[in-house]
Amino acid sequence: SEGRDMGTAVFPQAELKVYLTATAAERARRRAADMTQRGQAPPPLATLEAQIAERDHLDRTRTEAPLRPAEDGVVVATDGISVEQVVDELEDLFRQRVSHDAWPAGRH
Repeated sequence: SEGRDMGTAVFPQAELKVYLTATAAERARRRAADMTQRGQAPPPLATLEAQIAERDHLDRTRTEAPLRPAEDGVVVATDGISVEQVVDELEDLFRQRVSHDAWPAGRH
């Protein structure tokens, strides 16, 4: 599952909780690239970055399920690395932290 409160509100008992993060500037670049790929003209990067920073602020300061990593979670910074590198890191974390009984069949 994905979401900004999966490890703290939705699955607090999960064996592995990962909090993916990137700077607002990195996320703005990614959003602009995604919009361009879909044929949309993105707003200036500074505008996107400000929108992302504002959303993060609102999410961190809300009273119900504020945005934050789980206390026992692992923060993975994704700035400057590829999707494949992120997946490799997540797979390594899974193998290190999740009991073999929970692994998908054929992945031991």
